[in-house]
Amino acid sequence: MGDVMARLFRWIIPSTTLRRGSGQGSGHRRRLEPRALFLLALLMLALGSVAHGLADVVRDLDAELLLTVATLGALAGWMMATIPLPGWLVGILAPLLGAGVVLVRVGRLEGKLAAMVWAMVSLIGEIWTWLLGEGWRPVLSPSALLRINSVEGIENGGWRPAGPPPDWMAVSQILTELWADISTLLDRGREWTLGLIGGNPAFDPVATALLWSLAIWAVAVWAGWAVRRHQPLQGITPAGALLVATFSYAGTKLSALLTLLGTTLLLMAMVRHDDRERRWRATRIDFSFDIWKGLAVTATLLSLALVVTAALVPSISVRRIVEFAQQLTREQEDETELVAKSLGLEAQPNPEKTTLSEIRTPDMPRLHTISFRPQLSRKVVMVIRTSDLRHDLRRSRLAPIDRDLSGLSEPPWRYYWRSTIYDRYTGHGWTTSQTKMAEYEAGEPVISEDMPFHRVLRQEVQVIGDLDEMLHVAGTLVTADQDFSVAWRSYEDAFAAPSEATTYRADSLVPVISEEQLRSAGSDYPEWVKDRYLALTDQVPDRVLALARDLTATEPTPYDRALAIESYLRTFSYTLDVPSPPFHRDAADYFLFDLQRGHCDYYATTMAVLARAAGLPARLVVGYAGGTYDADNVRYLVTKADAHAWVEVYFPQYGWVEFEPTAGRPPIERQAESLPIEWPEPEGPLEPAVMEQSRLAQFGWLEMLGALAVMPLVGIVWWAADIWRLRLLTPVAAVATLYRRLQHHGRRLGMPMREGDTPYEFATSFAEHFANLARGKYWWDTTLAPAVQEAQRLVSLYVQASYTPRPPNTDDQRRVIQTWQWLCRRLWVAWVLQRWWRSPLGRFIRTLNTGGLAYRR
Repeated sequence: MGDVMARLFRWIIPSTTLRRGSGQGSGHRRRLEPRALFLLALLMLALGSVAHGLADVVRDLDAELLLTVATLGALAGWMMATIPLPGWLVGILAPLLGAGVVLVRVGRLEGKLAAMVWAMVSLIGEIWTWLLGEGWRPVLSPSALLRINSVEGIENGGWRPAGPPPDWMAVSQILTELWADISTLLDRGREWTLGLIGGNPAFDPVATALLWSLAIWAVAVWAGWAVRRHQPLQGITPAGALLVATFSYAGTKLSALLTLLGTTLLLMAMVRHDDRERRWRATRIDFSFDIWKGLAVTATLLSLALVVTAALVPSISVRRIVEFAQQLTREQEDETELVAKSLGLEAQPNPEKTTLSEIRTPDMPRLHTISFRPQLSRKVVMVIRTSDLRHDLRRSRLAPIDRDLSGLSEPPWRYYWRSTIYDRYTGHGWTTSQTKMAEYEAGEPVISEDMPFHRVLRQEVQVIGDLDEMLHVAGTLVTADQDFSVAWRSYEDAFAAPSEATTYRADSLVPVISEEQLRSAGSDYPEWVKDRYLALTDQVPDRVLALARDLTATEPTPYDRALAIESYLRTFSYTLDVPSPPFHRDAADYFLFDLQRGHCDYYATTMAVLARAAGLPARLVVGYAGGTYDADNVRYLVTKADAHAWVEVYFPQYGWVEFEPTAGRPPIERQAESLPIEWPEPEGPLEPAVMEQSRLAQFGWLEMLGALAVMPLVGIVWWAADIWRLRLLTPVAAVATLYRRLQHHGRRLGMPMREGDTPYEFATSFAEHFANLARGKYWWDTTLAPAVQEAQRLVSLYVQASYTPRPPNTDDQRRVIQTWQWLCRRLWVAWVLQRWWRSPLGRFIRTLNTGGLAYRR
């Protein structure tokens, strides 16, 4: 160890007095020459290409982090080779130094580290002052010096302190906080490693940043060490292997690999020339030190030419290196896909064009942009009563609104009335994935399973102003007393619930969760949550991803990370006087680093993006905030000014939980610990609403008789026109049209249909469903029974038209149109019967007649 310290001392102090061995420069002092700076710059360029290449393909990993770690690692390796240190000591120091650098950089601990150093310096100064102050009087007698080692000696005059000892609390507190942050980082890395070993890898941006930073540190230290020891090819090879292995999975552009190749060739040429100069000096051969300048220019041009040739000529293309690596790993693709996702690696497919029809439909707002400014109108759009207000909703009548809203009291509970839920972030706003509409009758439940840690909330809603035709409820919709629809993205993932009702009652599930429970929820997310609600576009800037990691790196639980993001955004100013995001800018990036003020859309969008970047499943919800509470009439008055957007984060076992990042709204308060609270439950199940007046009564008898007389004529004309149109189509088009109509009738009848079902699977579901409808002994059983064979004939002809080289002819077209005429009538009869058996009178008759039709939905 003494020899090592001597080498280090000689490298720091006398390095400026050593002479060159011989030659033209023997009279000059040794210093860091331009050629050494040139080699170091080439090394930094090579490692910079590796850092940028990894940042392009690794999710939520920014190039600045990798560049910083690579630069520090290369300098550390260069210095260790210059001292020089023995290999065994480098093998110990490099990992320890790398772990410290990575933890400090990823955890953003520079501030606390600097505060700890300053606190230590201040403490040392206090100790020095305390020891040499006027109140300390040393006793020089031998007896006193002997007594100084005992407490009695100190008390009897060996030393006499004048004041209290220095305060260690500041240093202790900073050390405790620093160790807590480091422990959190190590725990996140440990949990990621255990998940990987246990076969259940999960993506954690902080663990991923730690892993990739350690990897780039290792290759950078080795590269700096090897290049300084004149071994450039051996030094750059690990970095190139890391880059090739990453590109072989992601399939991205190869510009970074080309840059690395050109830099390596130039490094090899310059290091080889340095070796020759050393031999010339050893043999005392005179030479000009300007040779390396011309060599540098020539080698740069040749390396550039070789790289361009490699990029253009297929026979020596660098792409073959990546293709070779892909061939080696192609057999293990299924096994490595989960590991690659946990490392942040995602394959880069060719972007598919999205048509306008995929993101817009005329009946629902499938696109939510940040281009509008919320209105501050005090016009009431909804009046809502809830069951937890201890009010009898079945007997209540909504009082007229004839009073000033500004003087009303605060609501006893704060609710958010959901309207639409968005899952896809576009960079300028939000849209939804493909949805499938499902129809529900009044009182029919949307979800069947129980949701723990939720309570049932019944609300009575009266729509007064202009409002989108949606059901607005707090929490997760269960059912309503009016017919409604639900647009499903997938099972357990609804987009919206369209309904034309202006007065309705609805039951929903509201979470009742404490902070203690949320902190213990963990991060074992379902696959559909991870696939949909952790996705971000590639256009999200690196500084947004870096900010998300910096805000949450030292937070121990997902709930604490969500709180950290929410608290950070609430420091921004709330205002409506802000412009829309520029077309070429990401909305979250524009809000965070330029505007730093805005309305709820900016806040909610930015928190959802930061949460996803931090590994938290998040979605944007649009609807209305709680509104103003009218204590006299026990109701909530919701105005246009309450239109709002907020964020919901998913927690395992508990579902979606609301967060309020908007500074203009009060924060959401939750209980610190789970306490037993009795919430008022609705009285009995929600029954369908009773029509106060029949719709037929709105017409006079003459109008009704005229309509009944015209309807058959209209039906005959429509039927003749439809037959004529089907005969004008080609046989293949006619068969495809009738098959789509059969599917439409199947959905109307509530048949179990899944996306991707083959025609024969659909025919099987059709037969099973009609078998349930025709199991009784009524007259309509003989009418419905032939529908199964007719549907099978239509399906078989559709398969022939779509999947065989022999298309149907005109005779087949004529026969299938005749078959459809009978099948269509039977389908309408089945629909009428289904509606009848679902009516109150039909249910009553079915209960009395147990031997009749056994209808099952």
